[in-house]
Amino acid sequence: MYRLRDENGQEFTDLFEIHIIELKKEPEDCSPLNEWIQLINAENVEELDMIRTCNAGIMEAIETVKTMNLIKGVRYLYEAHLKAVRDRWAEDEYVKDQGKAEAKTEWLLQMLDGLGTVPDALRERILAQTDLDILDDWFKAAGKAGSIEEFYSLTGLYADFSRDTF
Repeated sequence: MYRLRDENGQEFTDLFEIHIIELKKEPEDCSPLNEWIQLINAENVEELDMIRTCNAGIMEAIETVKTMNLIKGVRYLYEAHLKAVRDRWAEDEYVKDQGKAEAKTEWLLQMLDGLGTVPDALRERILAQTDLDILDDWFKAAGKAGSIEEFYSLTGLYADFSRDTF
């Protein structure tokens, strides 16, 4: 282990150390560092299986190395499974966001209905909006507005009220 010193020999900091690890040496004890050295030096699956540890990081690394060494067809199936899991998570997030958008849209329209007759063009625009941040801004504007016209001015949405369009 090495630490940095200035030209006067004073230690520069105790927050930075350089450790040199000799991977060719046989581990002498069962320290976490030596377990990592065993993992790095393992040449086959049998040697990986022989590593006995309670360290969760090393166990995860062993499983990752085993997965990387799978034959091509099996690795493809495994990676396809992982992709399906990630896709499912993304789909769940999307569905959750869509549900939030639908709820916010309904609340917004209810608030606007309390301010007066909501023009069809505005209703359609709100129903088409899926961006949660925009819906939040519109919801806040609806809470501040005293009328549909004021909602338009607060949101930057414009309407020609005589033709019920934007």
